[in-house]
Amino acid sequence: IPLLSVIGDYALWHYEGNLDGKPANLPLTVGNLFLTLLVAAVTALLVRNSGALLDIVLLQRLEMQADATYAIKVVSGYLIAALGVAIASSNLGIGWTDVHWLVAALGVGLGFGLQEIFANFVSGLIVLAERPIRIGDVVSVSGVTGKVMRIRARATAVLDFDNKEVIIPNKAFI
Repeated sequence: IPLLSVIGDYALWHYEGNLDGKPANLPLTVGNLFLTLLVAAVTALLVRNSGALLDIVLLQRLEMQADATYAIKVVSGYLIAALGVAIASSNLGIGWTDVHWLVAALGVGLGFGLQEIFANFVSGLIVLAERPIRIGDVVSVSGVTGKVMRIRARATAVLDFDNKEVIIPNKAFI
């Protein structure tokens, strides 16, 4: 145990941060790094199992349609992932003031270079929130007619009448 405390307190590098509202040179220790890895592992586990957990604890007790519960599960997974990234970043000493310029640059990059992917992602959020199509609906989009099997963030899986699964970008539904 004393050896673990020595290793856990070993500073890997120092970063500029705030301590009691004053600027300070803070160490990033091995303990912080392991805590960050633990947060990342727990976040991955929660994201993977949050749908089942929500279903068991809350959604079975509510009278909701299957597609509404599916949308709640997907959006809650995204929120848990975002929260886990924020907690892990703060453990590493990465604050919003350190990455706000990176987020702005990423927004410009998404606007120009990845606009199709970003458009499909936003369209997927709209499809999940507004539910113009639902799992089990028969749709005809882009020359494909079939039954909606899965709605994901970027694309929707449609099973056509030949039992072939066709992936259709969500932008086509909007």
